[in-house]
Amino acid sequence: MAPSFDMTRTTLPQGTVVRLVGVIDERFDRHRFLEMATGPVIVVDFDKVRRVTSFGVREWMAALAALQTRYLGFINARPSVIAQFNMVARFGEPGQLITFFAPYLCPGCETDTQVLVDLRRDYEAVKRFETPVVSCPKCRQAATFDDDPRTYFSYAASTQAPTPPPEIAGLLGEEAKVLRFDKLVEGNITGLWLSGELQRIGSFRQLIDSIEGRVVVNLENVSSSTPGGLEALRALWKVEGAECFVVKAPVPLLQHELDKLPPSARLLSVRGALDCPVGHSNAFDLDVAALQQLSDPGTPELSCSTCAQALPSAAFVDVLGRLPLAPTPADIAEFQRHHPHAPERASSSPHMTQLSKTPLPPGAGGPAFFGRYEILRRLGAGGMAEVFLARQHAMGGFEKQIVLKRILPGLAADASFRDMFLQEARLAARVSHPNVVQIFDVGQLDHTFFIIMEFVDGSDLNRLLRTAVRMRQPFPPHVAARIASDVCAGLWAAHSTVGAEGAPMPIIHRDVSPHNVLVSTLGNVKLSDFGIAKAFDSSDRTPSSTLKGKITYMAPEHAKPGDRVFDARSDIFPLGLILYEMLTLVHPFKRPTDYATMLAVLQEPVPDVRRQAPHAPEALAKVIARAMQRDPEKRYPTAQAMKQDLEQYLAGTHAPAGASEVAGFTNMLRADMLSASAIRKSVLSEGTAAELESTDDVTTKADS
Repeated sequence: MAPSFDMTRTTLPQGTVVRLVGVIDERFDRHRFLEMATGPVIVVDFDKVRRVTSFGVREWMAALAALQTRYLGFINARPSVIAQFNMVARFGEPGQLITFFAPYLCPGCETDTQVLVDLRRDYEAVKRFETPVVSCPKCRQAATFDDDPRTYFSYAASTQAPTPPPEIAGLLGEEAKVLRFDKLVEGNITGLWLSGELQRIGSFRQLIDSIEGRVVVNLENVSSSTPGGLEALRALWKVEGAECFVVKAPVPLLQHELDKLPPSARLLSVRGALDCPVGHSNAFDLDVAALQQLSDPGTPELSCSTCAQALPSAAFVDVLGRLPLAPTPADIAEFQRHHPHAPERASSSPHMTQLSKTPLPPGAGGPAFFGRYEILRRLGAGGMAEVFLARQHAMGGFEKQIVLKRILPGLAADASFRDMFLQEARLAARVSHPNVVQIFDVGQLDHTFFIIMEFVDGSDLNRLLRTAVRMRQPFPPHVAARIASDVCAGLWAAHSTVGAEGAPMPIIHRDVSPHNVLVSTLGNVKLSDFGIAKAFDSSDRTPSSTLKGKITYMAPEHAKPGDRVFDARSDIFPLGLILYEMLTLVHPFKRPTDYATMLAVLQEPVPDVRRQAPHAPEALAKVIARAMQRDPEKRYPTAQAMKQDLEQYLAGTHAPAGASEVAGFTNMLRADMLSASAIRKSVLSEGTAAELESTDDVTTKADS
């Protein structure tokens, strides 16, 4: 009979890989595991682990408690193992989860597949509970994530991004050795982040054509180098008109390849590590100033950050003293301070990316491109911008569908429109929440500006409501409440935003409407379009002559003459109105003209939802009545307070009210959409339908 469990070991100069196979149960031999898991760097490979039992968890954690190593990492964790990371406290301590598999199911042929997620690269997306876009390996249809992302990613999202030592790349397979480039341009400074293995045959031609000005080459994630690897960098220093600086170069790499750095290269900082007598690793980034301070006899001795024992800094200083470190110019230091990591691992603040690829016109014998983005189709246009469904391409065959929004060519030169467009990106990028459409990038190409946004495969609530009206099918109360509660969560995230210094700086959406609520085919709800949002300041008033937003979903204080002061409660009124409309399929204030609609919002009584929909639960009627109070003081003070009442109602129904229930109802509406000739033939094109509805957007005069 074959054993239920086994383990094998691969010893490399940099460390040890222990591969576990089978079922981890009470027969897990922790003593054998400890004999195998030796060395300063240990990687545990879970790829072949089928199951982990409760008694197996007990034995596993006892083994980890006795393990002594400088660094412990986990790779290729299958769903059965991820379940233990999510459920069992300290299941992985003191290690770091680096890569794991995510489960997918094809809705067409029902093929199961698992996709590897690398937290070194995908941490920010996982933290936002975003799932990779995956095609079925059998029929090539879009596969769906076969779990709840908020549950499956809970452990990974709650930890810090893994920071494995450079030598670990050699233990993770050949893929980790591939040299990868990330680029960011700000002003006259170009940042280049290199990761993987430097190779003599590595091609830098894709970079050379666009390099100019001052170039910062970050080598912190370069794991190793083939013989002559640094020599491949010479091409960068030969570019005419460019001045290159090297930062965070790994000390072991420089010790072997120092002679390959040309005299024109400026080495500004290095990355090294010191082990204390016990074996704890301490990483350092050192520049000229830090090295001089370290060399000063009066400087206190360095101590281990873990056990406080003295570190052998004298030998470290001797090694670094032979490196030609140069002082860091002020502008380069400022650039590094604002951009310490590669773009995709940077903070949520959008950065300006200069693209050098000229857009190709459609029908020119190949796909249309805008910069590095392949344009799939034009989704529509509003008064300020046009929106495209696009595909982002990157190294290694990486593809991802995104939404590209660019300012209309005729408006790009207008400073007021340009500032408004960029303000949308700045504000929306500060809100990172699963119920808010994410902003990935903002950039400039050929004198126009663009925003790269998350693609939501689904429909906006306005289209769903129109279909529900045609079918005479109101939203089930628990589905309507779940959608409204999720919108509350997105609004609360915006209203709770803090500035760079940590001070509250709430963002008021000011355009909450069904057009800007997206519902995916999986039932996920996301708030979109911060085009007229404002970072709230009580002293900042909107002039009396200007109305912004959709009149049919405008809070009463927006429509009143005189200067207007907005706060979070201005977003709650329209959300109550949306909830009313989902239950009744009627807009209580909609009139033949905008002026009549505005008067109705200001003067007519707010109707009781149960008069129009007797089936509406009393608890939801109370929520709507409070949210739609004409006096802001009588409304919910926060979106979180409204969400709590909605969740209390949902808890009292004792019926499921999650994403799957939302998907079940809204996908039924979508099926009817597809049968109507006036609706697009593909749901994919509706992913950002909120951007297409421009007929209700107004910037008008109050006296017009």
